[in-house]
Amino acid sequence: MRFFSIFFLLFILMTVFSYEERDEMEFIQQELDFSFKVQSLSKYSRSVLNSPAFISIVFPIELRLFYYENVATLLNFSPGLYVVEDGTYWYLGSRGIQIPGSYNSRALFLLNGFPVNELVFGSPIDYVPNFLNSVEIVNGYSNVYSGSNSLVATINFIPYFLEDYDNKFEIDHNYYLFSGRAGTNSSIRLKLFNWLHLGTNFYSYPGRTIFLPQRNEYVINEDNRFSSFYHVFSRFSSLRSQTLFYFSRYLSRFHYPVGAFGITLNDRNDFVYNKVNHFFVKHSIDLPDYSSINLNLYYLDYDEYAQYPTFELGFINIDDLKNTTFSLDINYSKIDDRKSFLIGFEYKNVSYKLRNYDVDYFSKRFLTDYLNLSRSGLPILSLYLSYDYKFSIFGNEYLNEKYWLFSMSLRYDNYFGLYDDFRSIVVPQFSLIRVNGVSSLKFVYSQNYRVPSISEAFYNDGGVSTLSNPNLEPEKHKTFEIIYYKELKDKIKNGYFSFSFYNMDITNLINSVNVGVNSIGIEVSQYRNIGDIRVMGSMLDYVLYFKDREFVRFSYSYANARSIRHFSFLSNSPKHLILFKYAKRFSDSLWFSVESKWTSSVFDDYANKISSFNITNLNLIYEIDKHKRMGISIYNLFNTKADYVIGLSNNYPVSLYPIRKRTIYLNFNWKI
Repeated sequence: MRFFSIFFLLFILMTVFSYEERDEMEFIQQELDFSFKVQSLSKYSRSVLNSPAFISIVFPIELRLFYYENVATLLNFSPGLYVVEDGTYWYLGSRGIQIPGSYNSRALFLLNGFPVNELVFGSPIDYVPNFLNSVEIVNGYSNVYSGSNSLVATINFIPYFLEDYDNKFEIDHNYYLFSGRAGTNSSIRLKLFNWLHLGTNFYSYPGRTIFLPQRNEYVINEDNRFSSFYHVFSRFSSLRSQTLFYFSRYLSRFHYPVGAFGITLNDRNDFVYNKVNHFFVKHSIDLPDYSSINLNLYYLDYDEYAQYPTFELGFINIDDLKNTTFSLDINYSKIDDRKSFLIGFEYKNVSYKLRNYDVDYFSKRFLTDYLNLSRSGLPILSLYLSYDYKFSIFGNEYLNEKYWLFSMSLRYDNYFGLYDDFRSIVVPQFSLIRVNGVSSLKFVYSQNYRVPSISEAFYNDGGVSTLSNPNLEPEKHKTFEIIYYKELKDKIKNGYFSFSFYNMDITNLINSVNVGVNSIGIEVSQYRNIGDIRVMGSMLDYVLYFKDREFVRFSYSYANARSIRHFSFLSNSPKHLILFKYAKRFSDSLWFSVESKWTSSVFDDYANKISSFNITNLNLIYEIDKHKRMGISIYNLFNTKADYVIGLSNNYPVSLYPIRKRTIYLNFNWKI
């Protein structure tokens, strides 16, 4: 704590005695971009005003004034979203739907429009927030451009280098303390020749000591977690074309604080090692009459090697899992004053390997190979189209930014031989939007789906504890939503107000259930289509920024989620989510910001009611000059004690996991 005391003293001294005049307009242009265009809903950028969905944007100002250690924390403090953690993985919920154990396969995660969910579990690349410029969140269910996964939300990460990034060199270092332990989060960003960007990040999480009474253990050590991430990005432009190239590698190594069947995992020999390679190429060719041809390539390679010891039975259980996905997407678009048209074709090639085996704990002698499944060259063929048409009932209103917009989208996916019974699906979206200057009223009907993840359909350990189920049907949804959206723009402020009512039906919900007991008394689980859900709700999102002086955000989500058949209640689905953010510049150099998130009570898998809780975070940022800033951030300021509800079927017999206690972060950013 001595280091923290010295840092805090220096922070106060510089706040009181230091002052430097800055070019405010230059600062605003470089740091603050309130763009009201998104690319989450299509293969091209379009205005939120006439996009057929409820969309929230996490702006660059929020990522600068509110510190987030990881992307899970960032999303948990974003409108309509909430995240639960079990010490190993994090799981995203949106507007009243969060099925524990889905490994985020119910949300579609994109990087600049390219999917980053791996197919074994559905987990996305775990980006660090200082890699991002902004985040686009589609809380509705209208994405038909990227296929499976966007059941609860579509999250599009916009990296910093896609915007006007003028800094040639930047270092971002964070040091944090809690429970007497320390960790770091550091990034370096470099810009060369105005067309080449390089970046790297290193993250070290010190872990904590917790107690899980359901495990009948004294303590669990949530042991150290390490990750590294680096990327290369280049952009080449000519008069008629533009090419973007991106490559990244993500590595992560962490331990299991919880696990299935009550087996002791509190051991330094247990770990998970993940490796992800990702690249994309986007080449656009401009044609006459406001049309273009776009070629999109992406490749995602995911590897996981995991082992954990089982002292009770005397062996080490090992998983060796792999997935590669290659995609070629070609589309043609044409946009003019009255209409826009997009038609495209996508071919994916999928391969995967699943292996589960045991090794003797003492002699390392091979014991049992439960699963050794490998499949390659599995095709997925997709066709999609979109058509928007502006029209006026009285004259040519559309010339004065007052018009009606009819929007229609359609997607066809054929999975051929990837699953046993499931072959193909068609998903439509229709909307009617009334645009009146800076406001719009949207009537949206959409369908979407989520195919089973590879692990849900095919993973097993020989029936010791897990059975595969290749006959799973995809989850499907139908949603009708009414949305009001208004942009707030003038000389001194920027922002928007958005409100919606919606009704959504989900059928064929997939979850893990216990189906019996094996010969040594361990319960055996299997993923099955367990029933249907109906959700009726509303959501409000309001954000306002007063030019480099004050920032306000308030969002509220209400969701009445209930089962239609087969099961009596829906676990971990809060009816109410309230998020409030406020930031104010107290002096020329000092920013103060506070955010508070309240989550209403939920049920766990045992049907126990888990109390509501509130988490409040505090930030102080001191801008030494336009090139350097430092800050102090306190997560869980009031040290709230509460529990996340986690998947009982995955963590038997654990259904709750404690939220993190108060944590202090020290931040420093330097750029030239």
